[in-house]
Amino acid sequence: MSFKDWTIPQLTRGYEAGQFSPLEVAADAFSRAGEAAEYNAFVYLDPETAFAQAKESERRWVSGKPLSDIDGIPATIKDLHHVAGWKTFAGSSTCSSDEKNPARQDSPLVARLREAGCVFLGKTTVPEFGWKGVTDSPLTGLTRNPWDKSKVSGGSSGGAAVAAALGIGRIHTGSDGGGSIRIPSAFCGVVGLKPSFGAVPQFPLVSTMSSHAPITATVHEAAISLRHAGKHDPRDWLATSSNVFQSPAGGEKKPLRIGVCAAGLGPEPSEDVRLAVEEAATILAGSNGSIIPVTLPVTFDEVRQLIEIFWARDSAMDWDRTPADRRHLLDPGLAEMAQSGLRLSAVEMANADYQRAVLASSINVFLNSFDVLLMPATPFAAFDVGQDFPVEMGMTSWLDWAANLYLFNLSQSPAMSFPMRRSKTGLPIAVQIAAGKYRDALILEAAMRLELENSQ
Repeated sequence: MSFKDWTIPQLTRGYEAGQFSPLEVAADAFSRAGEAAEYNAFVYLDPETAFAQAKESERRWVSGKPLSDIDGIPATIKDLHHVAGWKTFAGSSTCSSDEKNPARQDSPLVARLREAGCVFLGKTTVPEFGWKGVTDSPLTGLTRNPWDKSKVSGGSSGGAAVAAALGIGRIHTGSDGGGSIRIPSAFCGVVGLKPSFGAVPQFPLVSTMSSHAPITATVHEAAISLRHAGKHDPRDWLATSSNVFQSPAGGEKKPLRIGVCAAGLGPEPSEDVRLAVEEAATILAGSNGSIIPVTLPVTFDEVRQLIEIFWARDSAMDWDRTPADRRHLLDPGLAEMAQSGLRLSAVEMANADYQRAVLASSINVFLNSFDVLLMPATPFAAFDVGQDFPVEMGMTSWLDWAANLYLFNLSQSPAMSFPMRRSKTGLPIAVQIAAGKYRDALILEAAMRLELENSQ
């Protein structure tokens, strides 16, 4: 029996009724992971741990005492997140003998899934230290798109998005510091919300631009898993004290005021992307909502120049944490970015922090002038594997095409990639739904409306 397309509620109803067990579901996931090895979504799999967790979950369901509404649900962990007893390679061959291997404690998102009774299948692939928007690394090689093996999966949560698209598990942890949940979700046709910064606790906290969250196949599954992910963790000193996901999204369908920026930032979006944004706006407006064409209060050049500074700084930190005798093993692109970061002065970083504060304020004021903003996620569908950017477009960096995404990392605003349609060549095309900070539930509500319409 294949459970590839069974959602979280369908699985838990089956567990409760005794129709099948978490052990059967886990075994099926491992079988399909083996069949899908050509996509390279996993760093490693751990059947021994998973089957032990599944057996415990089965006992709880038989006794009528499941830990939660995701007890027994198979999950995968991004190889930037720590799992107690598992190694964290972060896509780098420099980490093989790191003192953090194996990890001594779970990252907060992982801890919440463990407490809820999830079954951990294994670690998913990332680019080295999550430094870019596609997933390939010196450690694991190329991760390929499940819709077309000749195309990129996106990154840095590329393995997670591929696993979600292939139905290998239902919850897949991701992180997003510059689009790293939304890019692969867009390219692979799955659902990825970058929460408001602080809505999902993190430890260790690496960057105030990054947010952690699950990637899922459906919006409803995202809402279910986020209610667990958003629980408090005292290790994160910047996290919110309340769970912004506690109330289920959905309910009464109030009219929405929808800001629409079909052009986005950076490269001109493809016709497929523009049509997807327009179609989503029409659906969300319905008969009594309103569509408001808007222009973003920032330019591509402003956002692009600012992200370069922060990305170079973070790359320099990765360089500094890598032992000197292993730095020659780093991805050449990461090493080059790190050198730029090492040349930054304290004054330059202070000025960048100030510029970011001004930008973030303008974006959040702008987003609160309507309910949700619709705009492109990525400006095009997935491009050829082995590249950081479409070479025919005259770019020099993945940062040249991802401004629609990292704009909201700079502002700490929530934003989701939602799979809206297919391109002329059959590849997924996504729209991005954004909202003011801590209005994450409103994004989930809007996405549920789109998902309901697309399923009919």
